[in-house]
Amino acid sequence: MLIGEQTPLSQARDITVTFPGPSRGVMGRREKLTALNRVTMHVNRGDSLAIVGESGSGKSTLVRALLGLQRVDSGEVTYDGRRVTGRGRERWLRSRTGIVFQDPYSSFSPRLTIGESVAEPLEALEIDCDRSGRVTEVLSLLGLPADAASRYPSAFSGGQRQRIAIARGLIHRPDLLIGDEPVSALDVLVRQSILRQLATLRRELGLTMINVTHDLSIVPDIADHVLVLQAGKVVETGTVEAIFGNPQDPYTQSLIRAIPRLEER
Repeated sequence: MLIGEQTPLSQARDITVTFPGPSRGVMGRREKLTALNRVTMHVNRGDSLAIVGESGSGKSTLVRALLGLQRVDSGEVTYDGRRVTGRGRERWLRSRTGIVFQDPYSSFSPRLTIGESVAEPLEALEIDCDRSGRVTEVLSLLGLPADAASRYPSAFSGGQRQRIAIARGLIHRPDLLIGDEPVSALDVLVRQSILRQLATLRRELGLTMINVTHDLSIVPDIADHVLVLQAGKVVETGTVEAIFGNPQDPYTQSLIRAIPRLEER
C-alpha cells in the first residue's frame, strides 16, 4: 500500500495491546489477555482498507487504537505523521476522522431530532459554521428527504438510519471515515445500496476509508486492500485481487471458503 515516499494517513507500527484477564484464585495474580500482538499496518490517503477476521480477532481494538481511543502497551500509532497517544484527548484527531457504527439506532438519542444528532460532532469539536446549512447539505448528499432534519430516529427505516449515521460521520468533513461493521445489520438489498453509496462518497469526496467486517462477501465492494487478523496477529495483507485470487495463509483460505455462494444450477 505504500507508494514511494508517501506518508501513510493512518499507521500502526508493531503495536501490542493487552487487557486484564481473570485472576487465579482469591489472591491470585491477574493474567493478561493479548488483543493485538505486534500489529503493523497502514492506509494511504485516498485508499480503502478492509480489516477482516472472526469475532475476537482484534479488529475493533485495532480501530480504537488508530482512533486514539485505546492506549497501546508498545509500538506506535501515527496519523498523517503525527503521533497518536491514545489518551482520548486528541481533538485534532477527532476533527480529522469519522466513524459509522454497526447499529445506528442505538447510537441516536430518541429525544433528539436527526438534525440535532447529525450536528453533534460540530458542537463537540466547536466548529464555527452554519450548522443547520451543513446538516441540510450532508443529508441531501446521502439522498435523505428534505424534512429529515426535523424528524426523529423512529420515523426512518434501517437503511435510512444508516445513511443518517454516515451523514453524522461526514458532517465535520474528515479525511478518514471508519466503518465498524457498517452494513451487517441490514438486509441484502439495503446493504448493496449502502455499499454503492459509500463507494460514491469515497470517489466524490476523496475519502480515505477503513472498514471492519467479518463478512468477506462485501470486501470487493468497499476496499482496495485487505488486512486479515487472527487472534490479534496479522496473518496476511494485500490487494483485494491478491487475497481473493490467491490467498496464502490457511486461515485466509478458510475465511474465503466460508463465503456464502449461490449454488450453481
